[in-house]
Amino acid sequence: MTEAHADVRPLISFIVVEGVADPDALDATLGSLAAQLSSDWEVLVVGATEHRSSDDPRVRSLRTEPGASAIASMNRALRSATGSFVTLVRPGDSLRDDAVVRIAAALASCPDADFLYSDEYVRVGDDTTTTEFTKPEWSPERLLGQPYALRLAVVSRSLADRIGDFEERFEQAAPQDFVLRATEQAERIVHVPHALYRVAGGGRALSDTTDPVGWEFGRQAVQAALDRRGIAASAVLGPLPGTFGVHRHPGDPRHVSIVIPTRGTSGTVFGSERVFVLEAVRSVLAAPTIHHLEVVIVHDLDTPAPVLDALVGLSPDAVRLVPFDGPFNFSRKCNVGFLAAHGEIVVFLNDDTELITPDAINRLVAPLREPDVGMTGAKLRYEDDSLQHAGHRYNDNEFTHAFLGATDDDRGFGALQVNREVSGLTAACVALRSEVFEEVGGFFEGLPINFNDVDLSLKLRSVGYRLLWLAGVEFSHFESKSRAPEFSRNEVEILLARWVAFGRDPYTPVV
Repeated sequence: MTEAHADVRPLISFIVVEGVADPDALDATLGSLAAQLSSDWEVLVVGATEHRSSDDPRVRSLRTEPGASAIASMNRALRSATGSFVTLVRPGDSLRDDAVVRIAAALASCPDADFLYSDEYVRVGDDTTTTEFTKPEWSPERLLGQPYALRLAVVSRSLADRIGDFEERFEQAAPQDFVLRATEQAERIVHVPHALYRVAGGGRALSDTTDPVGWEFGRQAVQAALDRRGIAASAVLGPLPGTFGVHRHPGDPRHVSIVIPTRGTSGTVFGSERVFVLEAVRSVLAAPTIHHLEVVIVHDLDTPAPVLDALVGLSPDAVRLVPFDGPFNFSRKCNVGFLAAHGEIVVFLNDDTELITPDAINRLVAPLREPDVGMTGAKLRYEDDSLQHAGHRYNDNEFTHAFLGATDDDRGFGALQVNREVSGLTAACVALRSEVFEEVGGFFEGLPINFNDVDLSLKLRSVGYRLLWLAGVEFSHFESKSRAPEFSRNEVEILLARWVAFGRDPYTPVV
């Protein structure tokens, strides 16, 4: 344990770069600090002139050199700070009066923590009121797509010394780059689940880089992080200002097996009758991909023969038929399909799906080159385009789809627009390395109908794998939106007997 971490009451150094801020805005920030219930803080105000304030010796004024940039001023304050932890506050923004108390309490509970971040109050879209942004636990994939841990980010002195200065080349995205570098080297990252930070006037606090210039610098900071981590990917501007997409490069071709359980049923979609599995396979085979695909169709014995003939006719070399005899057991059908597959990657796909994103297979498979990524999943949409799947939410022993039925306007503080870690993924569309599927024993056949994907997700997480939901990979899923999920109490009891009780979902909390 470092000396800084041994502090019973750590001193927090708040850095405020005055810039062109209105003096009243700066006074509001200092007022929120003066109101803290703990006295264990100092403020370093960096500006072109000596700040007029305060007889409080904890408020120190640092005069910038003529022509010095804001980044140089931040670095001067960083080197001058005497606290065992440091953090940035924008002039005009404010902290809740128990912010320092809450940080100290978190450090008392986790004395090895060297990076902490809190929830915050934000304004979303055109809303004029503020809403509490209840952030996920540590989610490195989401941080690449959205700098959600930027405020209130509290960094230990020792960690700040290791990672070095704020970098001039990223200009207003320098704090974002600093957080990315800090979290790469942090020994322990802690989420303080309280909204301790409020942006002046209820402004948008999710990012400092929402203007076009800052947004581009933010993209460059994400690209630098990808390059440091050895992830072959391109950072692109995201669908919302201040968000970013991570497009992994597909890499060398791989053998990918797509396993589809079916009984060849038909239904009406978009006003036309279709055989679901035929359209699912047709859409996959038509997708551009660098990978060698085989499609393993695990079919019940009563699947109509014309459907089977039509499937083989789509691609005699790629489509393989595997008969399944026995009572319905989705888990067993998937396991049978896996045993018949030859791919180093296996994709499980429901027969009532259809690819939307043209290069979905490439993008679904690409993150699996990273050893700690255990499974990837797609954004699934109902026939009416509303959201069917954006990851599972496991909260107080309830197992649901996060953001079920949402539209594109329901942005969930950016959660629907960026890749992110999730607690679980639906087996309607997931990809895994075959060796990982074998490692955890495949699907549990004691759950033949429901919760088998919940169980698989929990098995993967229990051995340390991350599960990634990919916002830019989309499929239609023609499951009935109006059909309420039906499951027996016995299924719930089986699942809970295999896993400890759940608390708040770490990635998509219910508040």
